[in-house]
Amino acid sequence: MLVDLNVDISQIPYTAPPGEEGADISHEGREYEAFEGLSQQITEVSGFCYVDPHTCRDHIDVQTANWNLQMEHLVSAYLDYPTWDCGDGMPYISN
Repeated sequence: MLVDLNVDISQIPYTAPPGEEGADISHEGREYEAFEGLSQQITEVSGFCYVDPHTCRDHIDVQTANWNLQMEHLVSAYLDYPTWDCGDGMPYISN
């Protein structure tokens, strides 16, 4: 991939040899060391670094708020469902 762009991969540390980019990696065998720093290199080459200013807590709060908006309707539907049960787990639908 980098060779196609005329990038001299011998000058880039931590790169896997061509054809071995998809090799299995394990921490026990320490193969992962070949890829340490790869994300930093990609950032430096592309000049683009995505930074998400939100915290994990922010994402959880958004999901909780979305569930809270639906909760009353979900509980109502859940409690109403057994009243329409035909005994086989399927709801009775009148014509």
